[in-house]
Amino acid sequence: MFTKRYDIKNKGDAIVVSECKIGGTILLFDILFSIFELIFLYIIISDWDETCFYVAIFILLVWRMLHIVERRYIIRPDSIIIKHGIIRKRIPLDKVDFCFYSSRSYMTLVDDKGKETTIDLIHLPDEVDDAVTATLKNCNIKIRRVGAFEKDKEPGKHNYHFKMYQKGRVGAYITFIVLTLLLDVPFGIWIFQEESMRLRLFLLACILAYTALWVFLALKMTQTIYVDGENIEIRSSFKKPVKLNVKDISWVHNELKHHSTNTGGYDVEELEIHVGDEILSLSGNISRAYKSYDLFLAYLQDYDVPFSLEEGKLLTYETVEENSEKEIHEILNKEEHAFTCNDDYVIENGLFEGRILDKELAVDGEYDAYIKKHLRLARIIRALYFISSITLIITMIACRADAIGFIPALAIPGTIFVGMLLVSSLDDLISFKDITRNATCYKATIFMADLLSKEQTVMYAYDSGDKIRVIEPLEINKKMSQADYEALYNVPTYIWANPAAVPNCVEGSEEKPFGKSKYVRKVFLYLLLEVVLILGSIGLNNLVKGRQGLNLTENDNYEAVLYDYEDSFDENDPSGSSKVFPQDYTEIYTDTYKWAADATALYAYLEYGDAKYIGGHPRTYDSKTEEKLFLEKAWKITDRESAKKKIDDVITYGHQSKCRAYTESSDEVEQLISAIKADYGDSFSFEDSMEIDEAYFEKNDISIEYFYAVKGAACANVRFGENGLAAYDYERLLRVINMFNDCGYLSDDEYMGLVHNLDVALQKQYKSFADIHECYLYGEMFRLAQVDDNSNQTIEDIETALKTMGSERLYSSIERDYNTELSVDWKDLLVSE
Repeated sequence: MFTKRYDIKNKGDAIVVSECKIGGTILLFDILFSIFELIFLYIIISDWDETCFYVAIFILLVWRMLHIVERRYIIRPDSIIIKHGIIRKRIPLDKVDFCFYSSRSYMTLVDDKGKETTIDLIHLPDEVDDAVTATLKNCNIKIRRVGAFEKDKEPGKHNYHFKMYQKGRVGAYITFIVLTLLLDVPFGIWIFQEESMRLRLFLLACILAYTALWVFLALKMTQTIYVDGENIEIRSSFKKPVKLNVKDISWVHNELKHHSTNTGGYDVEELEIHVGDEILSLSGNISRAYKSYDLFLAYLQDYDVPFSLEEGKLLTYETVEENSEKEIHEILNKEEHAFTCNDDYVIENGLFEGRILDKELAVDGEYDAYIKKHLRLARIIRALYFISSITLIITMIACRADAIGFIPALAIPGTIFVGMLLVSSLDDLISFKDITRNATCYKATIFMADLLSKEQTVMYAYDSGDKIRVIEPLEINKKMSQADYEALYNVPTYIWANPAAVPNCVEGSEEKPFGKSKYVRKVFLYLLLEVVLILGSIGLNNLVKGRQGLNLTENDNYEAVLYDYEDSFDENDPSGSSKVFPQDYTEIYTDTYKWAADATALYAYLEYGDAKYIGGHPRTYDSKTEEKLFLEKAWKITDRESAKKKIDDVITYGHQSKCRAYTESSDEVEQLISAIKADYGDSFSFEDSMEIDEAYFEKNDISIEYFYAVKGAACANVRFGENGLAAYDYERLLRVINMFNDCGYLSDDEYMGLVHNLDVALQKQYKSFADIHECYLYGEMFRLAQVDDNSNQTIEDIETALKTMGSERLYSSIERDYNTELSVDWKDLLVSE
């Protein structure tokens, strides 16, 4: 599908080619990840308004489009045109002074004004290299080859008095300034809007932290390198300049460094400078992002600075060329190998002295079946990793939509990820079995240990009978260093291998190979973890179904309690869009308010408040800020819409609906209800409920795993019927509705209308305020579910408060008002602002 797109096309005297940077599959993944990032944005910034969300989408899509658009090159006899989307750049070749050709597949054209244009040949067909080179030669443009694979030197050819700096630093400065303004300015505005000093200090800390971060990143862009003949000076802001002579440089290493991103990453050519045995420490890596980078490579080359092909040690291209022309016996040395051999491949020293070394070193076996089998397993492992990542996003969306809980949202992708680890460990175990099946024990020793590109490579030399051969182990000991392995040169050991079928070995003794138990333990561990996650998820799912979501039904008469909200109310201007009470607590003398205050008096005794206020506490200067924090943390309420939704959900379903479903599905609840009725009959009271303890459960063969959930549901059912927890829901709602009004989420009329509806519903269902407060105890039991220190303390506090309310004769003063005829007695108190 995508193949022909990247073919070279001849159009007259021009050659047209597109870089194959993305390709079909990667392009598809890039689009998929863009979609997932948009979904993730929706999850984490749900508190933003629609405009902000669409702006975020626009920025993300623009960035993605810039990322996936591929460059197109048009090579003409007199010019080279580079098109990047709608951006077009023409390079007249008569203005080009010279060209640097990097052995890392870059070509940099430098014009007569010193401006550089780099062509990335890595993502272009090989033929483009020849076409561009031929075009430049026809225009008499000198091509200078630089890099680790080049030998050309032209001392004195170039002016080695220049400076290097990052090409995009101006754009980076602007970006950093914009980001600072985008983050710091809103925080600065919010500081003056917030009333809480603690929150103000937090916002100030955020401003200082963000500013420091952007300044730090901007300063990293200021690194500049000055070259003046043999002298090099590297300057950075707030850092002492680094001065050195080019002859002080021992060697350099430049390579493409891969920087990972969620869509595969990108490669940047970077340069490491070694002075003596140390890497020169700089503020930022010297890379192709610097102006005059290729000129710097030519400079180093002309001053005879060695270029290493390896990162950790000096290994020049010349050395590799020389070694490639040598026989095996010429390459072996005592510093890097366990032994050496003569021209006839007779080993001269070490454990196998006098034996013949195989010229081919290793057995040329039939490994196709082995390799194909493990490639299939590797594909399964990659697929499981990808699926776990996608599943995590999907479950987070489901969690955000309240379709599943947070723990299942993590457990489901976690199960798949552990499955990936299980398959990976099975792959290791299968490899071990492949090696040891029909394996032979060989006398062996460590032949070579080498650290190549940060990867430890180890080879064993073993006595195959007629000759000494080498083989690679299935796994190396990652705790051992290069020196540790070198210390084992010529130390006798044993390996088990089947070289004709498998290209690896495992260590062992003369009697058996080592390592099987390790691989079996890993498989067992991941299998056990997988089973635990699956069973845990099923158990948690059953619990959720049983307690919080199985066959939820609407509450009786819920429609009578729901409220018809005002469409004209504006939470950003509460007093300007609705009628209000002329002053604070004008409504406190209405029967509706006083009845609700009595219904929520329990909060006053729990939290040392005042029982004459709804929720047990008066409004204060700082209460609005504290209430907003409480509502967001405990109820996930952040605005009018979320407040209205929560009210309607609790009235329609709430804990009373969950309790009904739990009672219907739980054998334990049914058992306890039956036991209570058998022991207490119709006279079961609040005092009797205190006697229902864990011993009572055990006496009646009832599980105590969810002691509080079972007790709360059963007691509420026996005392107040199947909808017994209505008082728990409504009492909590009365408290937060009062807060909603204080925070500006509800108008004064809406707030009192909802209070009135809840008052009426409670008055019809229960016989006294004492019953309402008792029901709150059972509701908290049901919510807390299990016994622990926190739940025990909470239940004890409520029981103590209920007893205190009785001993202080609160009920004797408020119960006489219970049957007050409730009316719409606040409307006349409202005035227009």
